Amino acid sequence: MKKVIFCAAALMAGSVALAQNSESTVNQTGDANGSTVVQSGDGHLNNTNVTGDENMTYTTQLRYQNTATTTILGNGNTATIDQLGGAHLNQATIDIDGNDNTSTITQDDNWHIASNIVDGGDRNIASITQSELLGSSTTKHEAYNTQTGNDNMVSVTQVGFTNLSVAIQNGDENDATILQSGTSNTSDVEQNGFDDTANVTQYGVGPDGNVSEIVQNSLIDGSTATLDQDGELLYSWIDQQGNGNNTATVGQTGVGHDSFVNQNGSGNTSTVTQSN
Repeated sequence: MKKVIFCAAALMAGSVALAQNSESTVNQTGDANGSTVVQSGDGHLNNTNVTGDENMTYTTQLRYQNTATTTILGNGNTATIDQLGGAHLNQATIDIDGNDNTSTITQDDNWHIASNIVDGGDRNIASITQSELLGSSTTKHEAYNTQTGNDNMVSVTQVGFTNLSVAIQNGDENDATILQSGTSNTSDVEQNGFDDTANVTQYGVGPDGNVSEIVQNSLIDGSTATLDQDGELLYSWIDQQGNGNNTATVGQTGVGHDSFVNQNGSGNTSTVTQSN
């Protein structure tokens, strides 16, 4: 990721509302940028650094001791961080190097970590939403999105506790949707090709959770991978290579199943269903 050092003399603008014992720093260099920061509660930390033109940043932090970091190098980008409701001790990072990207992080409850990174890409959309189950007292979700290509979309939603999502989009026009609920699920999606689609739904019923891994690298026509796991100790691997137009669908329920799907070529179809 390209690093940018901002001098103390950088133009500072925007609307800032600070709570007691909280700290916010906004640095803007360029033209027609807008930043809004609202912090209510104690011990929040916000750092916003923007270089370029016509970028918009929005940060809202409630309750106490949340941290938000927004860094933009480029033009026409929009970054939004909301740490709301019962949020405390959360960390959110948006780092954009590119143009016309849209990045959103929304976190409720406590101890979540979220990161959206765009490294040299344009017109990407990334969204992370994390919260805990009603009545749970401790939780920690982690979500990390990285986009280096163009026109990609990733959406991550995690509800429950101790879920982990990693999504990497190095190609163009890819789409990834991850929904994890329950306990201790892990999702890893890597899209290196063109116009691939990955859909992951996981519900963990026990302390050990489920694991899914999807790798897609279609060269011409996009492939589609759809995964649905409900149970505990379920594992799925889907690897799609070649010209594309491959379809893989995996559905697993119960405990202790493993599925491995490897597709290399064009026009292949695979469906796996396992339960107990």
